[in-house]
Amino acid sequence: MGKYVIGLDYGTLSARAVLVSVDSGEVIEESIYPYPHGILSALPGSAGELPADYALQEIDDYVDAMYHTICSVVQKSGRRAEDIIGIGIDATSSTFLPLLENGEPLCKTEKFRANPHAQLKLWKHHGAQSQVDRITELAGKRREKFLMRCGGKVNAEWMLPKLMEVAGKAPDVYDW
Repeated sequence: MGKYVIGLDYGTLSARAVLVSVDSGEVIEESIYPYPHGILSALPGSAGELPADYALQEIDDYVDAMYHTICSVVQKSGRRAEDIIGIGIDATSSTFLPLLENGEPLCKTEKFRANPHAQLKLWKHHGAQSQVDRITELAGKRREKFLMRCGGKVNAEWMLPKLMEVAGKAPDVYDW
């Protein structure tokens, strides 16, 4: 038997896994797991709707997707788990999740469960537009060279505006 690797890609509405032969590069098996909660319109257990420019997701969907897709490609392929020598994980870098020092998601704690800023913020979360405007204005005044590489303005999908949003709107989350 040969050796294999798994590639796991976390997308906007689903996660996908492939089992690939190390020797040939051939894709042996694939699996897709649509996130049951999709993009949240309200926080679990909350009656209130999230603002339209928010894009939050349920972290349990990501964990379930990992288990489902990896188990699926191994089982459907008939390959032995012992022959899998690595797993590569891919996600959009501007999707982030606040964590405790021990790696536990902050949104899973009783204190922050209902706080939207402790949740997994998807790359397309645009709740930080005022922070984007502040960064863009300051960078323009300072004639920052990076502006030439991004169309002259910062994007709400970037990490820094989202972090500034958390610091400004939920300092208890930011400071935790």
